[in-house]
Amino acid sequence: MREQGMTSAYARGRSEPHRTRADEARLANLLDRGFDGYAPHTHLASDLTYVRVGGDWAYVCLLVDLANRGIVGHSAGRTRDASLVLGAFAALDFPLTDVQETGVCRPEGSAGPSSRILTLGDNSMQADRVREMERINDAFLEEVVPFAVHGATIVDARGMTKNGWLVSDGRSIVETGCAETDFETACRLVHVEQDHIVNANGMVMTPGYVDIHSHGAWGSSFDDGEKGITTARAGHMAHGTTRQVLSLITNPIDVICGNLKTVHDMMPDRPDILGAHLEGPFLAMPRKGAHDPNCLVDPTPDLVSRMLDAADGCLRQITIAPELPHGIDAIRRFFLAGVVPAVGHCDADYQTARKGFDAGAGIMTHMFNAMNGLHHRDPGPIPAAVEDPRVTIELINDGFHVQDPMVKLGFGLAPHRIAFVTDAMAATDCPDGHYLLGALDVDVRDGHARLASNGAIAGSTLLLEKAVSRAVLELGISPVDAVEAATLTPARAFGFDRRNDVTGFPIGLLAPGFAADVLLLDQETWTVRRVWCNGHPVR
Repeated sequence: MREQGMTSAYARGRSEPHRTRADEARLANLLDRGFDGYAPHTHLASDLTYVRVGGDWAYVCLLVDLANRGIVGHSAGRTRDASLVLGAFAALDFPLTDVQETGVCRPEGSAGPSSRILTLGDNSMQADRVREMERINDAFLEEVVPFAVHGATIVDARGMTKNGWLVSDGRSIVETGCAETDFETACRLVHVEQDHIVNANGMVMTPGYVDIHSHGAWGSSFDDGEKGITTARAGHMAHGTTRQVLSLITNPIDVICGNLKTVHDMMPDRPDILGAHLEGPFLAMPRKGAHDPNCLVDPTPDLVSRMLDAADGCLRQITIAPELPHGIDAIRRFFLAGVVPAVGHCDADYQTARKGFDAGAGIMTHMFNAMNGLHHRDPGPIPAAVEDPRVTIELINDGFHVQDPMVKLGFGLAPHRIAFVTDAMAATDCPDGHYLLGALDVDVRDGHARLASNGAIAGSTLLLEKAVSRAVLELGISPVDAVEAATLTPARAFGFDRRNDVTGFPIGLLAPGFAADVLLLDQETWTVRRVWCNGHPVR
């Protein structure tokens, strides 16, 4: 045990029996913790601890039933995050509706922001999220059936249609229109059963949202293994992001390669996962943002080859600062391997950025953020991206990363080329508190994520659902342009707007021959109400 580091480092202390005085009253050996009278399964406490496994540490979450002090749920993993707690809840063998209250086991008097990551919060929310993950996972295991939607306002990149309808054979969209008689005919031809016909009652119908740059949600990151990916994907799927490129944060090369393999291995069973995006480690030190400076490296040919081998075809996008010594060469190598390089986290001048785009870079990573800005005597990378029609431009429309006038300016400078991204981290759709971004501590206040060490912006807590709704309702951007920025434009950046080996059917439009990725939104708030992904009804 000593070799495995499992022995205590505390010095052995002396203990002596307590001697009572003759006139001292004897007390019963009871702990008055207020648990008496609790019924089984009604009051649970979580306890997060860690154990030594070989030469490494693993985290364990235990759920303790306070009625009998028994362990009723548990999960284990290599990372300390909310997915451990959700996994423990998923392991319960009794209904979550039995649980009245949850709490956290921690030493008396302990405090500090790190305890926020263990807080279960409102039990009904946790129960809902466990059920949501189970529903999404189960949905992808079930056979799809034909379905139809009518009475909707259809909005996609081609325009807006009132009282529109859509019919799907379960995998792809077969027909759309606005005449009710044609709808009935289409339903008969595809054999849509009455139970699978949805009356939208005036709701907005759009293609499923496509996020090509995000890191996590619901307390988990895409770097956290299969469990973390499953949890975070459920968080985004529940809000209408039917397809997602999973962004992996800067880490040591071995860790990055392992994370790429995890994404690769999950893709065959998860049509909603489009592949991986590496945001790092090939970033400029002055523009590193919330990335670990100790892991930033130059993209030498051997590192490029190593990452391509590890990805085995799942790498879709990689952000590179073109001014790095091997930056342009790496962009060219990734491009020739079928990856879409992106210019970002850079301090490049205009000419160097142009060389990057000419070498094959097809995306600008979150324009305006983590790069030198516009200047009339030193243009920098932004004009190089704006003037190149081949380049898709990412934009974080949360009102924090990019102020509203600059968002509208982006649409004016590069119409039909703006792709809304979230850059969402683990705290997305979670309470404020303390979280992790890779190995770095992040504090979230008022929904804004910053590094605990220096206050640098550390990703967002944005959802594409919110990016689209605020564009339409707060910025005055047309519904067609806003929906295009969350659907067709990001899909087109990788050629997913036409038949391909990843999605099969194209994605990004509500048109015949496109995948059955469909959303129904509240017409007043643009909140997502129903979700179909690849024909599967996931919400």
